[in-house]
Amino acid sequence: MSRLKTYTNLMKQRFGINKTANLVFKVDDSLHRKFRKLADYVYKNRDWQQEDEISAVQVLIESIYGNNSESKNYAIQRLEKSLIPVQIAKNLSFPLNHAYSFQVQFQDEYFRRYAFLDGTNKSGDKHGEVYYPRMNTNLRFIIGNVNRTLGYSKLYQDIMKEFNTKEFEFTRNELNEYLKDLMNGSKGSKKYHYLFRYSPFVQLTDEQIESFDRVEDARYWIDPMKDSCSSYRPLTEYPESNYQLDLTRAPIKVKTDEREYIIEPDKLSRFRRKDKILSFIEAYIEENYDIILQANYEKDIEKQVRAKAWQTKEHINQQTQSIMDTTRLNQYFRFVEIDNEVDLSLFPLFEEELSELQHVLPKSETTDVQPILRLRKLGNYKALGLFAPENQTIAIDFRDNHAVHEDSYSPNGVGIQSFIHEYAHFLDYFYADTQLSMQEDFRSIVHQYRKNLNDELQYLDKNDYLVKKATYYTTPTEVFARAFEIYVFQNGLETNLNHGASVYQHQAEYLLYDAESLNQIEQYFNQQFPQLKENIQRYMQNKIHLHEQMQSEREEDSYG
Repeated sequence: MSRLKTYTNLMKQRFGINKTANLVFKVDDSLHRKFRKLADYVYKNRDWQQEDEISAVQVLIESIYGNNSESKNYAIQRLEKSLIPVQIAKNLSFPLNHAYSFQVQFQDEYFRRYAFLDGTNKSGDKHGEVYYPRMNTNLRFIIGNVNRTLGYSKLYQDIMKEFNTKEFEFTRNELNEYLKDLMNGSKGSKKYHYLFRYSPFVQLTDEQIESFDRVEDARYWIDPMKDSCSSYRPLTEYPESNYQLDLTRAPIKVKTDEREYIIEPDKLSRFRRKDKILSFIEAYIEENYDIILQANYEKDIEKQVRAKAWQTKEHINQQTQSIMDTTRLNQYFRFVEIDNEVDLSLFPLFEEELSELQHVLPKSETTDVQPILRLRKLGNYKALGLFAPENQTIAIDFRDNHAVHEDSYSPNGVGIQSFIHEYAHFLDYFYADTQLSMQEDFRSIVHQYRKNLNDELQYLDKNDYLVKKATYYTTPTEVFARAFEIYVFQNGLETNLNHGASVYQHQAEYLLYDAESLNQIEQYFNQQFPQLKENIQRYMQNKIHLHEQMQSEREEDSYG
């Protein structure tokens, strides 16, 4: 089964999505907007049934009124237009004949509650708002867009499902309050940006907090023999005193890069719990965005697999066919195809170097998985190399391309230099049972790269190739392949099958791996492929030794 089907199935399991489409997070998108875009994506890419509406209204009710609503017995009923009170109809911001109308009745409650969903989806900034008609205090009603209500309901249910499977340092009620703000249309304005920002204390560890000084005013002293307190320590100035400092109340002196704060322990704890909720939601959004990008990426590759570049040519000349049949590369690749136009006099050099490199590069943990190698022209694809996970094929353009067009991206370099990049895609997909770039231990590298690219985009012209290909470059498998290239280069690999310093130290898409990312990359690949660094060093030492030996032989020949 292809990875594309796997990710499509995953989205179907989570949200009922049965097709793929484009989703783009822009540079200036807030967390609120990203969550809304993800909800819209879910809404547009699944088929909805009438029972989904009731379930979505239930989520809307629970998000607004909190977890207490779950313990109450309440019923949701779809209403005909004629049953809706006149006072409410006059207060709606959209025509009643475009509304999906529901009555929500809590047990033993005299209020009459209603929910109205705008079928035209034009009440975005009012979504999730609760209204209280002045003329009738016994009425309450909520309004929302149909698309947001349905889309948010699937996200909310999936997030709460994930919450129930793990242990967190925040409660379900606290998470619910945060989600309520994310699903409220009015909270998307700049006025409420503070709701979706980390506090200045987000990086603090428990050990750091314990080490900070405290305010030791007498009002925070306790006598442990008389007073009950869960956490205390001796006073700094009076260590021999019978009084102790109450750590549950004594304000903490917190120093950050910006300033020093004096903050009560309870307040600091609330800030930190909010930061952890924010981190949880942000990671959830980015994970689903990764899945969508990956599925769309592979959908595009799958279209290309059907093209002729991925099928063995019918008319291969005899000399070329003979080399294809006898090349020692057949030990390492399931099949090797050579274009008729490949210079066969140069092929032995390529064959030698690629064969030697097989003792350096990691192999799939599944021994029967080997890639296909095709040396083909890839001009129509505007690429020096391509990898198709559908059939495990690495295609390399054997030509030298020096054309770079400003209006349409065209790679510059020798095609075989893309081999390491394409082989990294193979490792990403087929080294293990699960795709490496989609695992949690690589996710921080993907997200840091995406953040760095988004920061850079605001300074670039709209026609810059980074702007045009931003989604492509931030797809997890592309981040992985370039990270692998950088790792082997920084650890000394110099071959004709990878680029050199002119690319890795100057091209924008590689410069986006900042110092923090490079450190993460080094740690990740050291752990993922523990023999790779040693293999590179041994390979380069042998290469240098061979070069020196050949140089010595040439010098001896020159002296005759």
